[in-house]
Amino acid sequence: MEQAAHAGFLLATDLGDYLVTKGLPFRQAHQTVGRIVGYCLKKRETADQLSVSELKEVFNRFGKNVKGYLTVERSLARKNQIGSTARQQVMERIKKIEAR
Repeated sequence: MEQAAHAGFLLATDLGDYLVTKGLPFRQAHQTVGRIVGYCLKKRETADQLSVSELKEVFNRFGKNVKGYLTVERSLARKNQIGSTARQQVMERIKKIEAR
């Protein structure tokens, strides 16, 4: 499943989320991520394979910490709401099931 997650652009939303945390309005973040996906398709790479300098060519607000947004594990961990697939939520659900 992890390989499949990296094969497409599953983490593209996380790039948009990253840009929003940098103060970019969501609409502009979405457009920027669209340009990145287009760039990746031309290069036949995924966003997590791009260097920070390549990402900065598309939009200069990317910092070194953007690479932390491009891992499946961290993507899931950031989505830590009840019922999500974040590790913490899954472990809590397992405990409840085992207790029952």
